[in-house]
Amino acid sequence: MIKLPMSPLVPNERMTEADRQVAVGFGFCHNQVNTLARQLVATAAEAGAVANLLRARGLITQEELDSEREAERGRITGLLKQEDFGVALSDEFPDKYAIPAEQIPAIDCEARYHLCRGACCALRFPLSTQDLDEGVVRWELGAPYLIRQGQDRRCVHQDRASHQCSIYEHRPGVCRVYNCRNDKRIWEDFDNRVINPGLFPETHDGSAVPHFPQGPAGNPPDMQAQSGSNS
Repeated sequence: MIKLPMSPLVPNERMTEADRQVAVGFGFCHNQVNTLARQLVATAAEAGAVANLLRARGLITQEELDSEREAERGRITGLLKQEDFGVALSDEFPDKYAIPAEQIPAIDCEARYHLCRGACCALRFPLSTQDLDEGVVRWELGAPYLIRQGQDRRCVHQDRASHQCSIYEHRPGVCRVYNCRNDKRIWEDFDNRVINPGLFPETHDGSAVPHFPQGPAGNPPDMQAQSGSNS
């Protein structure tokens, strides 16, 4: 079972017992949801495969059943992802502190904040089990376990004045390997420090909220889609 201690946003302030109970309770419920989702996918894949083949012929072999079941499992899993069903939990970085140095891009962030305003902190991604067990990084209670954002649609751990990460040493693995150099949503020309002109649309109140295109099926803009290459 996932452990969900959750440190408060205020430094050195202890989490209340009520907060701890809520966190543990959510962890139990979400584990059950994930278990049920896996069982439903397996059952639906089995039934769908049998139904498809029985409609086509009156006799099937085990090899045919196995092949059709796997195809149906992939189809149903894809549908569930499109509907944003289940709990988002990343297994890409089992140990974020063990990520090799060569996978962490060298970006001169401080020299660019006045241009990009830390726009990457407006991207969404699921946390890992390590993040949850560590209890430092906040996640959305209404959309477990996506990184939590404030009303300004920026990560709650981003300092709004400096644009820097307030939990930098504990930041998730995807934040460590993310490379904005390759992200055309942010930089029109990274080397010459030309920001994407559509990144910060004008607002009536003058706020600087990054605008990213929606992901597949209307999902929030994803950081992971841009995190795979450091070149």
